[in-house]
Amino acid sequence: MVQSFPEIIRDLKNGQLANIYFLCGEEPYFSDEVEKLILKNALSDFERDFNQDILYGKDVARMSDVISICQQYPSFSQRRLVILREAQSFNKKEQWEAFESYIHQPVDTTVFVILYKHKKLDGRWSLKKVLTSSKKSVFMEAGKLRDYEIPGWINDYMTGQGYKIQHDSTKLIAESLGDDLSRVVKELDKLSLVIDKGGEITAEKIEKYIGISRDYNSFELSKSLVTKDLSKAVKIITYFSQNPKAGPFPLIITAFFSVFSGLWLYYSSSPQDLRNSAYLYKILKYKGRIDEVTTAAKFYNAQQTERALHLIAEYDAKSKGVNNKNTTDDQLLLELVYKIMR
Repeated sequence: MVQSFPEIIRDLKNGQLANIYFLCGEEPYFSDEVEKLILKNALSDFERDFNQDILYGKDVARMSDVISICQQYPSFSQRRLVILREAQSFNKKEQWEAFESYIHQPVDTTVFVILYKHKKLDGRWSLKKVLTSSKKSVFMEAGKLRDYEIPGWINDYMTGQGYKIQHDSTKLIAESLGDDLSRVVKELDKLSLVIDKGGEITAEKIEKYIGISRDYNSFELSKSLVTKDLSKAVKIITYFSQNPKAGPFPLIITAFFSVFSGLWLYYSSSPQDLRNSAYLYKILKYKGRIDEVTTAAKFYNAQQTERALHLIAEYDAKSKGVNNKNTTDDQLLLELVYKIMR
C-alpha cells in the first residue's frame, strides 16, 4: 500500500511495523529518516547481533540471494531486519522478479527495507502495482520539494520541534541552503542545540549559530531586486565575490526565478481573481511569496517580467558555460541584476 512520510513515521512511533518497506524517489532525506526509525525500533541491541543484515545493491549478485536471507527465521528474537541499500543498482525489471514473488508471501517475522534512492520506480513495471496493492508492503515515493515549498517545510519542521520561526528566517535558510533537506535539517538541528524549546528562530540567531549573514545573503539580494535597490544589490554581490560560499549562483538564480515566475502568474490572472485571497494562495502557495510578488508588481510590469525571465534563463545557461568562456559568477550576477533592474 502507498503511505506518505508522516503516515509511516506515525505508525513506526506506535510500534506498527510492516513486512516490507520500499522507499524511493528523488528526495533521499525522507527514506533516510524512515530507515533510521526502523533501525531504532525494530530490534534491541542484543537482537541486532543475530538478526540484522544490511546489504548494498552493488555488492549483491542476485535479488534471490537477498530473499534467501529474508526467509531465514530470527534467532532469540521475534523478528529479523534486512535492509537493502542502493537498490537502484537493480535497474532492470527482470532483476526484481524474485522480490515480486516474495511480496505475495513475505515471511511474517522479517522486516525487509529497500532503499531505492534518487529516482522513481518505473511505473511501467508490474512491481510497482504489486507493491502498492499489497497490504503487507509499504510503498513511499518522495519527490523533491519545489523551491516555494521549502520555507513552509522549514516552518513545519521547526514548529514540530517546539520552536517559533519568522517567515523571513525560513526564506533566509531556504535561499541560502537550497533544496538539500539533509543539509537544511543538519543546520536547523544546530539551532535546536542552542535555543530553548519555545524560543524563536530569528535572523540574528541564524547568523550567529549557522553562519548565514543576515545582511548579505540570497534572500536579501532577492529583496533588493524586487524593489530595484541597485546600491544594496551591488554591496551584496561584492560580498559574495569575496565569500563565494555565501551566495552560490545556482541558489541565487533559483530565488530570482521564484520571484519572476510568481509575478508572471500574477500578471496572467484576471483583476477579479487577484482580489481573491484564496486564489492568490492557490497560485503562489504561501503568504510570504504573495507579499513578495505583490511588492514586485509595483516595480515591474508584465513586459519587464517576461524580459526578466528570459534574462534569468540566459544567465543560468551562461553560468554553465553556454556562450561564456571566462566570465565569473559574480560578474554574471552583477550583469544580470543590472539588466533586470534597468
